[in-house]
Amino acid sequence: MIAAIALRLALAALIVMPAAAVMAPAPPAVASAPDPVDDPDNLDPPLDPGVPAGAAEPAAPADSEPRAPHLPSLPDVPSAPHVPTEPHVPHVPHAPGHHHSHHH
Repeated sequence: MIAAIALRLALAALIVMPAAAVMAPAPPAVASAPDPVDDPDNLDPPLDPGVPAGAAEPAAPADSEPRAPHLPSLPDVPSAPHVPTEPHVPHVPHAPGHHHSHHH
């Protein structure tokens, strides 16, 4: 296990060494940083065309209206049969009630 750690340390040292060399060129990379900043700026213009796409968004709600299929969601109501679980519910209150009565 220690050998593995030593190996890892050696590997890490090896990786760190090249990393340090890479760090030297890192400063020049900073100059490239302004480039990425320009990218967001570039994204702004594309947002303009995105506005027209947004107009389609209002159309989506309109589509939702004709989307009467949303009504078929009513079939979900038949799921109400889950209510028959009510008999199970009375059983629960009965148990606590009985326990309480006993305690009394």
